[in-house]
Amino acid sequence: MQIADCRFDRQSVCLRAICFLQPICNLQSRICNFTLIASLVLLLPPGGVSAQSAASDSIDDPESYAVYAAVLATRWPKPEIPQATVALEGNTTARPPCTAWGDLLAPEWQQAVERYATENARTRFLLPGFALAVPYVLVTSAEYENLLMESAGDVKTIYSRFWGDMSLSLSAVGFDATKTRALVTLQYSCQTGCAGGGKHFLMEKNDGRWTPARTNMANCTW
Repeated sequence: MQIADCRFDRQSVCLRAICFLQPICNLQSRICNFTLIASLVLLLPPGGVSAQSAASDSIDDPESYAVYAAVLATRWPKPEIPQATVALEGNTTARPPCTAWGDLLAPEWQQAVERYATENARTRFLLPGFALAVPYVLVTSAEYENLLMESAGDVKTIYSRFWGDMSLSLSAVGFDATKTRALVTLQYSCQTGCAGGGKHFLMEKNDGRWTPARTNMANCTW
């Protein structure tokens, strides 16, 4: 029987103690004593870094969020699943640009790829309030704690009420000088039932709208 939930925050690392009364019984005397059992969980949730909203690390460019909206609208990696609220991690995650592109990468894309590497040299943080084409919850460290509480500490079910039973994360966007070409990474993490993965998206802006680029380059997924 759970009787308490205690939380301690120290330098952005959350240590949670979930306490239970555990009956310990003597079968001969049929007398049970209750022992307090404390389960300690060290949580390093998505976005669990101090000063998340520091201006230098926050992404506040509306064009980046327009690219994010276009990527999320593809509903990759599971387009067959009906739309539902997306669990979107508050901090960025990125991978190096696709090595399979090699010399096939057209010169007009080179700026976007180089800028992608620069923008993702450090962890960045998404800001709330931007429209992203799909309903979403931005999973900051505080929100992760709430979700963990809702799942009674079971990390395997923490995203069960969200789209695809998974969380999604985005990289910072690398733009070319004209902001008509962009490179961004979308990754997903499953708590159970799949290994997770990701994809590099090359995006183009035409007539004011961002869409996946039509190129002959390899479709880089993992």
